[in-house]
Amino acid sequence: MKITKATVESSGVVYKLRYSDHDGFDHLPYKQCKQVYGVCFYNDNMVVVYSTNDRKGNIWNLPGGTKEKGETYERTLIREIQEETNMRVLKYLPVGVQKVVNPDRSIDYQLRYAALVEPIGEFESDPDGDIQKIL
Repeated sequence: MKITKATVESSGVVYKLRYSDHDGFDHLPYKQCKQVYGVCFYNDNMVVVYSTNDRKGNIWNLPGGTKEKGETYERTLIREIQEETNMRVLKYLPVGVQKVVNPDRSIDYQLRYAALVEPIGEFESDPDGDIQKIL
């Protein structure tokens, strides 16, 4: 299992991150699994999104986001990818987990999936208006 550790600062707040490869998420506490992201591929290209918002600034990122109440991880993945890229998820599999240790020492998890996707139509914008373009 590959493990990567980092410390990041965002708006003056320090977070400790630990990424590790996983082929499933059943061992994690559901309530602490806050976000789901997809390492998405369409043909021979990886799909990334360009986000402009006040919290993160202007960045390229993986498509994904916050799990809604009662939503499964897989449903979050499918919904977020469609909202942010206007693409349909054809296949997916879990690949890893990023553990986030917050300043108050609480722990959240961000799940990572690999996914094959295809366009549903032209990309316009996501419902939140954060995503400006995809690549």
